[in-house]
Amino acid sequence: LGHRYSCGDLLFDGDHPLSKVVVQKQSLTCESTIEIGYYNPSNAGDRVLRAKDICVHCGETGPTDFLLRLPQLREKNMTEGWHMLPTCVNCIAAGKKRIKKSGKKNEFQAQKEKRAKAVAARSST
Repeated sequence: LGHRYSCGDLLFDGDHPLSKVVVQKQSLTCESTIEIGYYNPSNAGDRVLRAKDICVHCGETGPTDFLLRLPQLREKNMTEGWHMLPTCVNCIAAGKKRIKKSGKKNEFQAQKEKRAKAVAARSST
């Protein structure tokens, strides 16, 4: 029989051999975003084990018109110059915030997005 897991449970007891290898965080809930450590670092190109891109809020995956990764978020002027984690269109529509990945702000990208938003605002009036 399989192990049943409920949000907030430990995957295994402290005396289990994996407890010395895998960190278990009890403070996580079903409302928590996906941790940054899940996502592949930018230099992971030749990595054997690569994690699939998933929405930082709901864990869904999908094509680039559903799951917006950094290139799509930049194209839609939604990064404010930051490296953002993937977010699906459903979570964006629900008003969930985009989550920044670590790193420095790209001022050039931020200015480009600011100009594009200003042009869009002027053309909609």
